[in-house]
Amino acid sequence: MNMLAHFAASMFRLYWTDVDDEYSKVESCDLNGSYRRIHFRKPRFTSEFFKLKVHKEHVYITDWNHKVWGIHKPSEQVYFYVDLDWRPYGISILFEDDSQVNQQSPCLSNPCLHVCTSAENDDYRCVCTDSFYLLPGGKLCQRDGFFPTPALLYSNQTSIRKLENFPYALSPNDAIDELLYNQHLIIALEADVTRQILFFSDENVKSIFSLDLKIAAKPRLISTNLGSVRGIAIDYLSKTLYWTDFTNNHVMMSLYDGQYRHVVIHTVQPTSIEVDPIHRYIFWIELGIYSHIERARLDGSERKIIVNSQLGKASGMTLDFKSQR
Repeated sequence: MNMLAHFAASMFRLYWTDVDDEYSKVESCDLNGSYRRIHFRKPRFTSEFFKLKVHKEHVYITDWNHKVWGIHKPSEQVYFYVDLDWRPYGISILFEDDSQVNQQSPCLSNPCLHVCTSAENDDYRCVCTDSFYLLPGGKLCQRDGFFPTPALLYSNQTSIRKLENFPYALSPNDAIDELLYNQHLIIALEADVTRQILFFSDENVKSIFSLDLKIAAKPRLISTNLGSVRGIAIDYLSKTLYWTDFTNNHVMMSLYDGQYRHVVIHTVQPTSIEVDPIHRYIFWIELGIYSHIERARLDGSERKIIVNSQLGKASGMTLDFKSQR
């Protein structure tokens, strides 16, 4: 640890309560574990300290012997205590001053999917909650065994269902789990597999929603006042959402949370859409008198028809990334 970091660590202290056979104690040390000292203690048979908070010149302690203590740090003397009729547990303080050190945190940009902790050298470290593991790259978490691999998700107009044991299930009725129900008319689905977020459109309410597959959350409204959304695609590298609007004749995009929504491409009757984030292309099906498949860059530039013959009423489209087709 460099001299500046050592000095900063020595300026702050870590306080804790401890109970042994003889005493209940309040102790502290610096952030390197050095300069440990006892600030306050009471006989074990009269007190059992549990939680504590420090605020300015005082330490406040809950005591399972039905008390709350206030200790003056410089003199290490009791300046008040309160007798209670019940055993206190946690303790916190509401304040409107500078007791919390105001320092820029590397976690302010929300780089982690779950929990972000500050690390040395103004860096950060991502931590996953129980039953999740950190994916390569150190930012995203995935639930261990949440979905079998692969899993088939599909909409049943008013619901979204998961077919487990796919592709070994004998029929669509095998091991069906209803992820979402009581919707109106679900048309388009797309999932970010790594982040386990499912996007879907509801034709009746003219909106796009997201569903966090990691937790039992309610659908989150992403974008509304739309036309007929027939296709949804994602650029999982930049966390960008694309969709076709059959009624309003365009392809739109936004961030995953719906921000910065705008029209990327003006079309005639777009239906399915796919995104290749590696090669940075959008593909979509265009219906009309002459149905065709078009391609453009992710910003809508370099638009080009790539299939314009022997198409009837094409509706579905997907990419096979392994064979690049």
